[in-house]
Amino acid sequence: MTTKAFEIGDFGVNLVVTSTGEVQALDINTDAVDEASNLYFTNARARAALTVSGSLSYNSSTGVLSYTTPTIIASLSNHTTDSLAEGSNNLYFTSQRARDSLFAGAGISYNSSTGALGISDSGATPGTYGSSLTIPQITVNAQGQITSVTEFSLNSFVVEEFTGTGSQTDFQLTTIATNVNQLFITVGAVPQTPTESYLIISGNVLRFTSPPPSGSQVIVRFLGIPSVYSATGESVDLSGYATRVYVDTAVLALVDSAPSTMDTLNELAAALNDDANFAATVTTSLAAKADASNTYTKAEVDAMIDDIIEQIEALGGV
Repeated sequence: MTTKAFEIGDFGVNLVVTSTGEVQALDINTDAVDEASNLYFTNARARAALTVSGSLSYNSSTGVLSYTTPTIIASLSNHTTDSLAEGSNNLYFTSQRARDSLFAGAGISYNSSTGALGISDSGATPGTYGSSLTIPQITVNAQGQITSVTEFSLNSFVVEEFTGTGSQTDFQLTTIATNVNQLFITVGAVPQTPTESYLIISGNVLRFTSPPPSGSQVIVRFLGIPSVYSATGESVDLSGYATRVYVDTAVLALVDSAPSTMDTLNELAAALNDDANFAATVTTSLAAKADASNTYTKAEVDAMIDDIIEQIEALGGV
C-alpha cells in the first residue's frame, strides 16, 4: 500500500492507493468541499424548514415549539367528562350536591349531611288499642299518619244482655236498630262481625247466623245512629233523629221530681178533671165569689167572736 500526497484542484488531500492501483481511501471532508446544491446543515436552515398548525406555536428564530391547550373542543368523540372542566350550569354529580338538593316535607325527617331519610314522630303513643270493652278513636293527618288515639268505653252505650241456649238464633231487642253497624255485639267476650255473624230483622230482632253456645253471654251495645243509604244509593241525613238515650234523658228531665201519681199526662189530665178549658173554668168560678168589700177576713171574724165573748162575760155569763 502506498500513500502519496498530491493536490486535486485547490486543496490538498491524502490519497491512499493499494499495490494493485486501487484507491483505498481519499482523506478529504466537507470542510474541503465547496457547497453546491446539496446544502450543508445549519440550525437556521433546520428551523426554517419547520412549520406548525393547530394548537402548536413555533419560534423559527429560537427553534422553540409550544402547545396551547384549546378552549373549544372541535369533537367530543374522543373525550370524556374527565377531559372537560366543569362549567357554571351543567355541574358534575357529587353525593353532597344530591343531598343538598333534597328537602323534607311534612311528616319526614332528613339529614342533608348523611342523606338519611326517616318518618317524623307523629305524636301518637305506641301501643295496642281497643278491646271487647273499648273502641279506639283514631285521628289521621293529611299525610296518612296516626297522630292520636283515644279509647271509649262500651259501657257508656245502651246495653242489652242475653244468654245463649245453643239453639236460639233470634233475640228480641227493646231498642230499635235500623242498621247492623249500629251494634257492637260480643258472644262470650268475642266480637261478632256484622252481616256475617248477625242480622237485624224488622228493626228489633237480632238474628244470629249460628246460635250462640249454651250459657254464653250475649252483650248488645248500641253505638248510635250510623250513616245509612236510601234505596237509590243516596246518603240519608239522620242528624235530626234522636237516639233512645237522648229521648230517655229528655223525658226524665221533663218529669223531674214529680210525684208518681202525677208523672204522666193522663194523671195530670185527671187532676184537672179532664177539663181542656181548666183555666177558663177556674176564672169563672172565682168571679162568682163574693166581692172582698162585702166579706170579712178570718182575723176580723176571730176578733168579733172574741168581742162577743167578752160582752157576755161582762153581763155575768149565761
